[in-house]
Amino acid sequence: MGQIEKRGLNTYRLVVECGFDNQKKRKRKYKTIKLQSNLTDKQIENEIIVQLDRFEKEVQKGTYLDGNITLNEFAEKWLKDYAEPNLKPKTFTHYKKLLKRILLALGHKKLDSIQPTQIMEFYKNLSEGGVRLDYSCKLKENVLSTMPDFEKRISPVKINPRTIKQLLNGNNTTKEIADRICTVLKIPVLKIFDIVDRNKKLSSTTVNHHHRLIRSMFNTAVQWQLILSNPVERVKPPRIEKKEAKYYDIAEVNQMLALLENEPIKYKVMIHIIIFCGLRLGELTALEWPDIDFDNETITISKQLQYLPEYGILDIDTTKTESGNRTIYIPSTLINLLLEYKRWQDNEKIKTGDKWVVSDKLFTQNNGKKIFPNSPSQWFNKFIKRNNLPSLTFHQLRHTNASLLIGQGTDIATVSKRLGHSDKTITLRIYTHALKQHDREAADKLGNLLSKKN
Repeated sequence: MGQIEKRGLNTYRLVVECGFDNQKKRKRKYKTIKLQSNLTDKQIENEIIVQLDRFEKEVQKGTYLDGNITLNEFAEKWLKDYAEPNLKPKTFTHYKKLLKRILLALGHKKLDSIQPTQIMEFYKNLSEGGVRLDYSCKLKENVLSTMPDFEKRISPVKINPRTIKQLLNGNNTTKEIADRICTVLKIPVLKIFDIVDRNKKLSSTTVNHHHRLIRSMFNTAVQWQLILSNPVERVKPPRIEKKEAKYYDIAEVNQMLALLENEPIKYKVMIHIIIFCGLRLGELTALEWPDIDFDNETITISKQLQYLPEYGILDIDTTKTESGNRTIYIPSTLINLLLEYKRWQDNEKIKTGDKWVVSDKLFTQNNGKKIFPNSPSQWFNKFIKRNNLPSLTFHQLRHTNASLLIGQGTDIATVSKRLGHSDKTITLRIYTHALKQHDREAADKLGNLLSKKN
């Protein structure tokens, strides 16, 4: 039989007897609940009875968790019952990586005992060197000579062939890939790999991602009534170092577009779409021909392509944010280029014949299969090096699009909508540099106007 104890204003503790332990000591389970302050006495009584009955059944079934569990135990349930069903695969995978570091530091602690000071200390440790779990690995120089069948032996590992090629050419790879290779080979990682940049510090953005994840998990713990309050809410978020978005100016863009005239049309179209539309990489590679409205000269962005080692290439039927689903106008020059590209792709299908994998995708591999989402980025890196263009990442072409729009006087709300930002304050924060330049030009124009009247 359960008991009810009043603990404070609108707060009650539920007690359920669980028999006796091996030393004949009485065992009890406790659960503290907080009710709304606007309930009548009768409503309070009814709500307590309902919650006590539910609590007793959970205890009997062994499914009840309370604040006495460790963060490790709660994280396991949170991943299974909340994260996996509700989050996109890429976000879920990212959170699992962050959790490794969180649980190493705090996982052994009881959920209801974790204090703001402990969380602050964790953030401080994250900002120091030597805490990276995602450090790079590089094959030792003697591996290929002592293991000539290395490539054949690692064939069971599901790795992008380009990644294997880069690895064999002496490039760095991730710890995750090194671990998977060594699991198949059944040898320790350090036997064939050198660790690179292990002491490199985490970025302030990554530290902040840990904060957001911990806060979200503890919010769920409050909603599940495992704890009364979220200790993370009493911790100041780690400060993110502000960095101005890197981008090409108009002269550099014109130079790049001129050089693209001598490149394969597939990549030429990709770069033009990014420059004129500012799409994210996953949005670009997910585009399909029905997304292009040639009559109204619009492009619709409603999905994204992702690659995760454990899943492969994934079609995600939503964009990064809800506001990322958008339809925007594109210039006639881009429409004409897309028509030219469509004719080229149709001709490729004919030449490939039955070996072509049929789909509506704009961008594919040579046989029509889905393109790897990072392929445009890899090609662009080689392109700018080959042509001695200023160093820029593929994602920074998106910054270029936004900077050019703002520089031409486009209002922030429109820029934000075209980029698919969830809030225009994000646009304001990222593109401060362009706004400052635009503000300077506005001041000069006003100064010129008033000086003429004097």
